[in-house]
Amino acid sequence: MDKQFLAAMAVDDGVSRLSEVASRLGKGSDYARVYRNRPRKAGMVVANSRGEVDFAQSFARDWVSRTAQDRDTLFS
Repeated sequence: MDKQFLAAMAVDDGVSRLSEVASRLGKGSDYARVYRNRPRKAGMVVANSRGEVDFAQSFARDWVSRTAQDRDTLFS
């Protein structure tokens, strides 16, 4: 699920709203908050403000986008 969470964030050009990431995953916001915490603790994402997350490193979004081989299966 961590990879799916990051791939759902990578869809956005900038800051991601947690509610939109949850929607892409087909999950509720509470569920998405749990999976936000693991990449945040690992230093991969930062919580900019309430309900918003972004990649900690500028290159990470592009890398996740390139390595996500098939987004349709990532979100299912």
